[in-house]
Amino acid sequence: MTVKHWQCRLATRADEIPVVALQVECTHQLGLAFHKDLLLSRYIREIGGLDKDLINRRTYYVVEQDNHIIGSGGWSDRGAQPESDAGVQKSKLMPPCVCTVFVDPDYIRRGVGTAILNAVEEDIRLAGYHSVELVTILSAVNFYASLGYKKLDNSVVELSNGTLLPAIRMSKRFDDHKARDDAKASRGSQKDTDSRPGSDSHSETES
Repeated sequence: MTVKHWQCRLATRADEIPVVALQVECTHQLGLAFHKDLLLSRYIREIGGLDKDLINRRTYYVVEQDNHIIGSGGWSDRGAQPESDAGVQKSKLMPPCVCTVFVDPDYIRRGVGTAILNAVEEDIRLAGYHSVELVTILSAVNFYASLGYKKLDNSVVELSNGTLLPAIRMSKRFDDHKARDDAKASRGSQKDTDSRPGSDSHSETES
């Protein structure tokens, strides 16, 4: 029996190269059943790759095992506004967005992607938002749906050569007050470490 340990933590600039390598591998291996290889290559170069500014903003996470990055993902609130802000018309509210979650194909269905989304959603709740949206290519729709994200509509990702990559826009609304209280309680009960509060360490046992 082997026990594998991994940790979800905030990404640093030192993670950039392995994160990009992970994203390329995941996009090709998991996306080929839904999209052509050339489209995936262009997508990862132009849109689906790492937004380095999210690392600087402390809204991007990685999952690491034995100094190896096996998952990544984050969120952005640029252009968004918390629903708790007074004087904001509801019709003009823009929820934050989840930036694509990537998981090493050798570690799918082991809780890695779920850990990243849990950290991301906790941050979003604490920032005062009640919902989140994302746009995903077809290969990840079932993953997000399994964690409570609902389809809003069909979408496309337009690449620089004019090619349209099929995608789905999805959203998730939180149980407002309970979710925020639970997130604050979780943060308050954890020790102050170099990793961002709310990051998790996990053990997985395999026969």
